[in-house]
Amino acid sequence: MSLNEKLGKQSFLNGHSLTEEDFEKFASIKIAPNDSEPNTLRWYNHMRAIFARKSYYLSLYKTGAAPPAAKGGDSDDDMDDLFDGEPVEVKPKKAAPVKKAKAGPISKSLVVFDVKPWDTEQNLDDLAKKVLAIEMDGLFWKTEYKLVDVAFGIKKLQIGCTVEDEKVSTDLLQETMEAMEDDVQSVDVASFSKI
Repeated sequence: MSLNEKLGKQSFLNGHSLTEEDFEKFASIKIAPNDSEPNTLRWYNHMRAIFARKSYYLSLYKTGAAPPAAKGGDSDDDMDDLFDGEPVEVKPKKAAPVKKAKAGPISKSLVVFDVKPWDTEQNLDDLAKKVLAIEMDGLFWKTEYKLVDVAFGIKKLQIGCTVEDEKVSTDLLQETMEAMEDDVQSVDVASFSKI
């Protein structure tokens, strides 16, 4: 039975556990297997990773450096005992300093509302004063407003504001204006643009 066929049925040379025979065979291989032997190539790559890790830990042990903290829980596997039972002092890592996230730019929007009154007799200058009296954190009204002809002598109030998107909901602002039921028939968003 070839090595490729043998490794097709098991993970290591002697079954599913790593043994010295695997290390000896790996050390004797001078050239990596090619793609025509996929099971041998898989075993070779696996052994190369294990051997590199073991060599790394052995070099740390010989220099007296502390290995990185183990991830996961405690395990009694023989593979985890890389130093053959020799005690190793593990030094705790220092916590990395916590960086404070910078506050990004405040996102704002420019909104223009069309406020439609109930009839032609209504004083739109008074209505504009009532609308401008609405206050919310993050709401900044434009000081000027326009009276725009709709039809048959009816005019609508066109008024703009700048809102901070995180603080002011345009829907809530629109509902607040529509709550003035005696003066306002409807409120529509004429334009909405990000600043």
